[in-house]
Amino acid sequence: MNKINSIHYLRGLAALAVVFFHLRENLNHVYAQSNLGDLLFLSGAGGVDIFFIISGFIIALSTKTKTQNNTTNYFLKRFFRIYPPYIIMLLAYCYWVAPADWTVFLKSALLIQLNYASEAPFFGYSILLPSWTLTYEIYFYMVFMIAMSISHKYRTALCILMLIVPMFLLQYHFNGEFDFYGKAAANINDPSLPGGFLRLISSPMMIEFVYGMLLYEFRSLLKKVPIVNIVAFLCVSFYVSCFLSGWRFFYGPMNFGLWAIVLVFGVMSYEAQKGLKENKVLNFLGDISYSLYISHAGLITVLGTFCPDMPVYSQGPGIGRLILMTALSIAFAYLIFRFIETPSINLGKIAIKKFCSKNSLTVKNPA
Repeated sequence: MNKINSIHYLRGLAALAVVFFHLRENLNHVYAQSNLGDLLFLSGAGGVDIFFIISGFIIALSTKTKTQNNTTNYFLKRFFRIYPPYIIMLLAYCYWVAPADWTVFLKSALLIQLNYASEAPFFGYSILLPSWTLTYEIYFYMVFMIAMSISHKYRTALCILMLIVPMFLLQYHFNGEFDFYGKAAANINDPSLPGGFLRLISSPMMIEFVYGMLLYEFRSLLKKVPIVNIVAFLCVSFYVSCFLSGWRFFYGPMNFGLWAIVLVFGVMSYEAQKGLKENKVLNFLGDISYSLYISHAGLITVLGTFCPDMPVYSQGPGIGRLILMTALSIAFAYLIFRFIETPSINLGKIAIKKFCSKNSLTVKNPA
């Protein structure tokens, strides 16, 4: 699959926006503008919604070619891409920062959010705070895999139906109405995992994966967008305006997700017609985006707990600390990418080759 620069760059910028969101307190109550951190970076949380849209697009695109063992290949790629870096970071965080009892750890290790009786879309988060989003990703991956196993040709249509129909039915059945707001979910008074699963799949956050899949299905239209320079400029301007003003603030397909789909549409349309040059900085951020997203919160906590006297950091909050923490987060993410994520992806490729080879021998020699 050829890399789409617009998607790759946006993924890196989304991860960086989430980092700034978690570092914003370093700018609050320091300068004349007392809420400077919130003013600049509170909307950085919306990077999550960009991730969801990109996931929908990339998963559909990466499975466009039907091959033998397509479903198995898909599962192995997703597993080795997501899970090893996550579980290593989880183990490190529990060892160094926050030891957890085995039930809490097991839930987090299995990417089960900690309390489905609490507010959506977080449902009690997880031990690693940013990883609450991975639960949605894993559910989407599983639904897409089922859809692809039924029909490769209609995999996106089937996946969209399998995401949308339960979401609408559950909200209407338990709430009497449907709400696009990120905090919406079926009002199920059942603390068990089955009840929690129903609350999860009723979340309108699922629509953001649908946005991405629809972009994939109609990507040929991106080349026909008129006056694409102006359209892209307006789309980017719309996102920046929403980001700074906080219009329709919060997660969900008609909030952060609305900002995100306009941005992704505009940038992808521009690339489809004009192209986007290689940019080493943005390309680097795109490469490390997952490692940056999954590791930065733990690193921030560790540094604040164990290194309070570190130069610059010990002088108090402000731009200096923000720059230092951002630089350390990026450097640490690169190490995770280089020594954990990349080897894990390569291991997945080896597993796929071995599985395909074994399956081929089995087919040739059924006796």
